Amino acid sequence: MVWGAEYAFLSAFWGICSLLPPRVASAIGHRLVWSYAPRLSKFRHSVRNLSIAFPNKSQEEIAALARQSWAATGRVLAEYPHVGRICAGSADEGPEMLVDSEVEDLVRDGKPIMFVTAHIANWEIAAGAIAHRLGLPLSVVYSPQQNPYIADRVLRMRRGLACELIEKRKSIRGSLAALSKGRSIGMLIDTRSDEGELVPFFGIDAMTSLVPARLALRTKVPMVPVRVERREGASFRVHLMKPIRVSAEARDEHEAARALTQDILSHYEAWITERPGDWLCSKRRWPKDITRRAASDAPA
Repeated sequence: MVWGAEYAFLSAFWGICSLLPPRVASAIGHRLVWSYAPRLSKFRHSVRNLSIAFPNKSQEEIAALARQSWAATGRVLAEYPHVGRICAGSADEGPEMLVDSEVEDLVRDGKPIMFVTAHIANWEIAAGAIAHRLGLPLSVVYSPQQNPYIADRVLRMRRGLACELIEKRKSIRGSLAALSKGRSIGMLIDTRSDEGELVPFFGIDAMTSLVPARLALRTKVPMVPVRVERREGASFRVHLMKPIRVSAEARDEHEAARALTQDILSHYEAWITERPGDWLCSKRRWPKDITRRAASDAPA
């Protein structure tokens, strides 16, 4: 019954958004979630994550950033019916693309690339921009929604991204199969992974998956950080940055994977520090003991 109610609400919301221009739908999603965010049960997770990442900010600043983060989530939800249209737009209407010269060479040579990004701005746009604007065959790892009705609807809307989707529990086998066919792959690795290892994030150890780094090392596929920035409304900039290099000091594959992962997280830290309100952080990121300490200092 709960799943049905959730689906009915979101289905109606997406139906309305699909009839509106992307910028208008995005603004409505922002306003709707901005109004109700502090009443949502997961709002506290955003507050605690931001409190840990930015210990020098006041309670009022943290509360304001958490609200901005949830309002950004509202925009992402409202933009789902339009992701294909946004990504396939003309050079003037679609995402602005900034591509590092080394990445341009890789694309020109037709070599597979591992693109890694984070839940910042609208990360969905990264996949669509790469597939539509660069013409790369792309397979993206995703985590399905718990609600099966919503999961099916989201998958249908994601068809507009023009990329193959690999369910997270099949990520290793699916990624290897994609790479063997010459396809590039995309992964989000900023969230907590209980099967991962402790890697510093904002200077504090957080459970993080080393699988993308290990996969890149074993297949010798270059890792390229992708930053998505929201410029205004439903307009975006997608920056394909310089490939991350394997540390020359690494003694073995495990140490090299940790170094690669740390480098990726350092990119994320810089992006989040510059625009913390664009970081969608509604799930616990750090160990429970650290989160509990942050909760005692966080705004009510």
